[in-house]
Amino acid sequence: MHGLQAEGPVGPEFRLGLKDRVGIDFVWVEPIRAYVGKYEVTQEQYETLIGKNPSHREGSRLPVETVSWVDAVVFCKKLTVIARHAGAIPANWEFTLPTDKQWEVFVGNAQLSDAVTSANGERDSTEPVGSLRPNNYGLYDVRGNVWEWCADWYDSSQKSRVLRGASWGDLSPERLAVSCRLRRTPDVRFYDDLGFRVILKESKPASPAISRGEASAAPEIIKKEESQSPLAPLEARALAFVREHLEAMDSLEEVPRYAGHYAQRAVFHGEELSREEIAAKRTLFLQHLRLVSYRPPDRVAVHDGGADGRHVFVFTWGYHWFHEKQQKELQGTATDTWLVQAEGSTFRILGERQEKK
Repeated sequence: MHGLQAEGPVGPEFRLGLKDRVGIDFVWVEPIRAYVGKYEVTQEQYETLIGKNPSHREGSRLPVETVSWVDAVVFCKKLTVIARHAGAIPANWEFTLPTDKQWEVFVGNAQLSDAVTSANGERDSTEPVGSLRPNNYGLYDVRGNVWEWCADWYDSSQKSRVLRGASWGDLSPERLAVSCRLRRTPDVRFYDDLGFRVILKESKPASPAISRGEASAAPEIIKKEESQSPLAPLEARALAFVREHLEAMDSLEEVPRYAGHYAQRAVFHGEELSREEIAAKRTLFLQHLRLVSYRPPDRVAVHDGGADGRHVFVFTWGYHWFHEKQQKELQGTATDTWLVQAEGSTFRILGERQEKK
């Protein structure tokens, strides 16, 4: 290990296994109190987790490229879910993209002489991660190889996200400068020099951009119902079931069901449309909708739904969608009411009603 030897919650370095021999290596960087990926995310790692490789130049140890900011965030979210379920990370930690300021710290003493760029002659490709020397924190390719997406907006217009570090094709002093900040819209994918690096940090409570009234009203309703519920022993099991179900929302099968309420108000605009026209517009809208993240419910109120082990679950969760075509971020809360059937130690959903906020 290079640089600082301080230990994080699971040691100074650790490897998160994904499948077979594929894993991601992390190094603890004390100044930002976070683990930072030792390398940029590789094509092998990305394909193992996401199931496809979008890169223009293929190679298992090459950094993944031609990925959007949204793609990178989805990767981080899935990685968090897998690691938490496996007990590989503390429950209050999560994988994310670094912020702009965090990147400025862990770039450390990285030099252009140890960067895959075209500063000393034009290149036509990336290089396998870790081909050159690391910086003082033990991190490779923080400068060069591919531009790295950061979590932040580029400026107050909130139209583009930040990228740092330059890439294999850059040769101008301006773009190679460690201070250079590139900007791209969150959905852009066609550049073959855009990649990312993952960090692991202690998570903070999610805070979707919603009004104070929306943020407090729905949970208060649930609290009142909980206090009257005679089924309190089931609530812990119900919460675990609901959270696991919501964590699958980024799959293609789940997005239409949970995003449908957006389509209902986003595409109709008061038009007089036939049922067929409404269905066509809704389908087109959903094709471009991606889940970025969600805020899991803190509690699930359980009510007796009648005979045969049926119950009613009521809970509130927060969502953060990104519509790639409209380039809009959609955030808010929803209160769900599920009719479920108890089946052994788990449940089966019989029906849902969603109330958007």
